[in-house]
Amino acid sequence: KIVGPFLNPYIKIGVEIKANNLLAIQAKNYSVEILPIKKVTPLQQKYQWKIGINFSVGASSTQNSYLGIVGSGNGNASVAYTSAGQVPSCTTCANNRFYNSHSAIKPAVGLVLGIFVQKNISPKIAFSIGLNYKMYNSVMMIGSKVDSAIIANNNSSYLSQSDFFYRTGSSTRYKNHFHFLEIPLALNIKLGKQNKHPLYLNTGISIAQLIATNALQFDTASTKYYSNNSLFNKTQIGISAGLLFSLSGNSKNAFLVGPDIHFSLNRMAATGLYQSSNYSYFGIQVKKIFGKK
Repeated sequence: KIVGPFLNPYIKIGVEIKANNLLAIQAKNYSVEILPIKKVTPLQQKYQWKIGINFSVGASSTQNSYLGIVGSGNGNASVAYTSAGQVPSCTTCANNRFYNSHSAIKPAVGLVLGIFVQKNISPKIAFSIGLNYKMYNSVMMIGSKVDSAIIANNNSSYLSQSDFFYRTGSSTRYKNHFHFLEIPLALNIKLGKQNKHPLYLNTGISIAQLIATNALQFDTASTKYYSNNSLFNKTQIGISAGLLFSLSGNSKNAFLVGPDIHFSLNRMAATGLYQSSNYSYFGIQVKKIFGKK
């Protein structure tokens, strides 16, 4: 008999109370059971894919300066004039001036609308991939439309034929529209330790496909505007960056807003009016993420 307050956690025992009020522990069916020692590991947080929507509106540009909007380049942003006396074929030029170059191409409103999925790869970094529709616009001043065929070479080996053209001038405000489908890849990085209203750096790369445009080209020989979409580089590689401020506190289903900038790395076209230009965009972006809290 084993007497006293002695317990062995590895021995199955029975308890028996004696009449002399002494606690006696009597081992019955004595057996030893060896239990495996389990290693304690910290719990790993499981991150789930979440779905979100994004919308951005701002200024888009097709100029050939740094980022198009904030740069100083003006390769296609000025209208050149020549005195009528220097152009023998010009006999009825208004105000004794003759347009021998294209109009200034100015920035206009652009927008981006899309859907994405996002997953955290660490407590502070999330990866996302999505699908965007975006429309970039620019504005130029041109003359009247003429429904007549034109063949233009634009001082290059490309011959362009169009069923209509526009004269040079300033009577019509023409909007160039560029429509894209885009696949963006991005990292969303939480900055600092602020939890009440966290700030995020959003940066990434994208591939976009030009699916439609009404943009005009310019023939320097005839000084006429015409349409030829085959001159454009349809596939565009771009980079983007932005700061996103959470309006929903530290909620896992965040509502984010902040500035967004995008720049295309390759030229808009190999030849023609846009051969020295890049697409660029600066706007305000809004994101809403949905998922389990």
